[in-house]
Amino acid sequence: MRWLQHWFVSAGCFAHDCHGGLKWALLSYFSDKSCLRGAFVCIEAVRSSFSLLVKHLGHWIVQRLDFSDWSNIDAGALFMALYVDASWLHTFVELEIRFSDD
Repeated sequence: MRWLQHWFVSAGCFAHDCHGGLKWALLSYFSDKSCLRGAFVCIEAVRSSFSLLVKHLGHWIVQRLDFSDWSNIDAGALFMALYVDASWLHTFVELEIRFSDD
């Protein structure tokens, strides 16, 4: 009776499920397992690099960026002179993205 009242429930890891599905989907196109292994290593390296960026980016930004007023400058004209795409121009002006003092 105790066996019926205690259930073991597990949830699969999303990354492992995607990896397994991708491996089986690509296996029909690439029958060479070493090619798939190489692709997995590349994807894992990119994922690891992204994780490192996310881990350290906040601290780096705080050390490198300083927020201050930006007066007497037409930001729109500046970014147009720097060939910022028109779809991004308003965003750049609103964020007041700039470089100064190295």
